[in-house]
Amino acid sequence: MSILKEIEAFEIWLEANSLSPLAQLLWYKLTSIKNHLAETEWFPVSNRELMTKTCILSEHTLIEARNELKKAGLIDFVSGKKGQPTLYKLNSVSNLLQENPAENTVQKNTL
Repeated sequence: MSILKEIEAFEIWLEANSLSPLAQLLWYKLTSIKNHLAETEWFPVSNRELMTKTCILSEHTLIEARNELKKAGLIDFVSGKKGQPTLYKLNSVSNLLQENPAENTVQKNTL
């Protein structure tokens, strides 16, 4: 998965889909974390680490943003047991665009 390709696809996806600013920030931070890890489908990140990286002060707010990303099909996750980090999987946004091109198309006005 090319990070640049995914970021470009995410921006295209956002033109046709609604996502809160905090969910967008969380997606970017998860993508950055994933980019710094070895090629692995699932990767662990604690809520505390994500809260620090996103400046989200409430764990409840972080969980809402995370659930928003999951509902949109952008991530999967498995919550860790108490004291264990959550496991995350980023779903390819470029694949989502290819699978549902009609739902992700924005009409552009041309002059």
